Amino acid sequence: MNRITLLLGSNIDAPYHIAQAIERLSDRLTIRARSSVWESEAVGSSGPPYLNVALLVETALSPLSLKRTLLSDLEQELGRVRSDDKYADRTIDIDLITVDGAVIDTELFERAHIALPIAEVLKNQESELATSLTQRARALEQRTMIRRRDNLFALLGGNTMHTLQKRLVYDETAPDAVSIFAKLEGYVIKSGLERDLLELVKIRASQINGCAFCLDMHTKDARERGESEQRLYGLSAWREAPYYTDRERATLAWTEAVTTISGHEVTDELYTEMRRHFTEKQLVDLTWAVVTINGWNRMAIAFHKEAGTYMPDSPVAKKST
Repeated sequence: MNRITLLLGSNIDAPYHIAQAIERLSDRLTIRARSSVWESEAVGSSGPPYLNVALLVETALSPLSLKRTLLSDLEQELGRVRSDDKYADRTIDIDLITVDGAVIDTELFERAHIALPIAEVLKNQESELATSLTQRARALEQRTMIRRRDNLFALLGGNTMHTLQKRLVYDETAPDAVSIFAKLEGYVIKSGLERDLLELVKIRASQINGCAFCLDMHTKDARERGESEQRLYGLSAWREAPYYTDRERATLAWTEAVTTISGHEVTDELYTEMRRHFTEKQLVDLTWAVVTINGWNRMAIAFHKEAGTYMPDSPVAKKST
């Protein structure tokens, strides 16, 4: 049996056509994994955004037979019209991306709309491809206008996502360790760096790491300090938004680079830009701020710390004022 990853894409009545494609493929193939739904802008045209979903399938068909018969026929059944315009809008597009761990589509590591869904379906595979692709996908997500459409996951046949159940209260289990880390947090707060800037650092790192508890906490704290809704909503796409200062942009780039350091280097160019805005001590303190929020993120995520309970006027908030 061949294990193949497929990428389904559509920007014409996309939820319907992708759902139909998944249903019909499930009649002919064994679907082992299904990614989230990812939405991205149409490349090379002004058409509607695309939805993309990846599938990990098993089949006795060879890749060539799969492409020439089943996939081509299915695209035609769902109204795919081929033309010389490779950027034309389409009802459905089904591409082979990997076959038994070998990369077929050379754009896998270059396009976020391919890398992110494929990385999801390969995440449980113990392979060099899965590891390297996960790192690359995270980097591409940060600089691409792409978002996960969890509201469409169940509609397209995925299992309903359940809220995580809390595991243990780590600050009660090991209070001395939490106290030490809290002192580092206190040092950063008293370092002289602007609190508003530090909140942007905490929110952006928490977005990258997917920490619901920390996002809830620090967006609430930022609002309490007068941060605008516009700047909070645009933070994940700060490169395209005009309402951040050059100093904030450099800080956000530094936050992303240090947070995702396993996937790429912190470049000399970025370091030079940071030195335009910060003294040596300020840059070290700012980096400790990034390290600290990444630590809190990992504790909250690992032990399923419940999001939504934090209040800015709580004892926890007052300690960090």
